[in-house]
Amino acid sequence: MGYGPVREPYLDTIKNTYQVFSPDGKWLDETTQQGSYYPIAIPTRQGSYLYFADAIKQAGEYTHEISINAHDPIEYSSNSETGTFGVAAVNASSTEFAYDILTLKSDGKSTKFSTDIVPISLAVGKDYALVAGYLSSEKRLLLVDDQGHVTETSFPDEYRLDSPYFPYSYVNYLGNDRFEILQADRVVEGERGHTVDFTSFEVELKKNHASTKHVLSVSHFTKSLPEDFVSTYALRHGDSGYVTEDGRVYVHERLNNKPTFTGQLEGFSKENHVTNNNFIPVNSRFGEPSFGIQSKDAVSIRSWFEPNKVIVTIPLSKNACFLDVDEVCNLASINRVP
Repeated sequence: MGYGPVREPYLDTIKNTYQVFSPDGKWLDETTQQGSYYPIAIPTRQGSYLYFADAIKQAGEYTHEISINAHDPIEYSSNSETGTFGVAAVNASSTEFAYDILTLKSDGKSTKFSTDIVPISLAVGKDYALVAGYLSSEKRLLLVDDQGHVTETSFPDEYRLDSPYFPYSYVNYLGNDRFEILQADRVVEGERGHTVDFTSFEVELKKNHASTKHVLSVSHFTKSLPEDFVSTYALRHGDSGYVTEDGRVYVHERLNNKPTFTGQLEGFSKENHVTNNNFIPVNSRFGEPSFGIQSKDAVSIRSWFEPNKVIVTIPLSKNACFLDVDEVCNLASINRVP
């Protein structure tokens, strides 16, 4: 459970607090240090990496620490489903574009790779990760292995580099060492929602065989968001989910052109969501895709597939941010740890 700033401007007087709970909701531990940016945790099997204002610190069996320039934010991050490593893209820019790609290993080791490629999404598998981004106006792709080696790699031969921008991850991990690299064939923008027609290039990245040029399969599908959605989140293996203004919950499986309605949240409203930040997605790569609904005193963890069934209820901390300013400091992130 990560507490910290949830509204801009992110004040440097706000601290980031991370609390650990057991699967049945029992408090186990917590740590608090200087914040100033959205609290992000990157779980691994031997300790999660936690974002603070001047460092990313591992808490658990190992206590490794990676220094960052004061208040440089993590813009993208993810972790492997095996819990062996994670990857973070840190915006290290001052007056020009500069990013650090951090590889964070469960055994307390890390590497840093500096690049002028601007990341727009990343995906982490068992042995490798892909980072998609732009250099000037050109799409670029970085290959990261679990030891922290970073190399630029090519898009598949049939991939259209001039394809339009789209509001989803450009790369996804699909399981079993397979990744997809997405290309938008058509993007229809609404006032709030949209429809995107995709071509998916599926590649295999594993030890002794990591090639983004060798395409295993090509798929075509469509994803859309309605005009009345209020929150959306990327789930596992290219799936996504969203919630509408009246609390209807949908899961959009990767190759299915139509989303599946899974239930309606009782008492959910657009106004309550916007005012109180009461819908909180869960980074749940180690288990069933889930999300949290925040009430006055607790947050209830639910499944995307059974949204009205409460898996566990966790009490909210009243002073985690050390500031009585609810509109800028609150519960901001939830992570399932292995």
